Amino acid sequence: DNDLSEFDESREIIESLVDEYKACESPDYIKWGME
Repeated sequence: DNDLSEFDESREIIESLVDEYKACESPDYIKWGME
């Protein structure tokens, strides 16, 4: 089902944004951004 694969893709994007948002709040953000 194409709809499901599109959903999985957008979920991955959202998860990466959430990870970045969490990293922004932590002192490790600068290190995380350089990896």
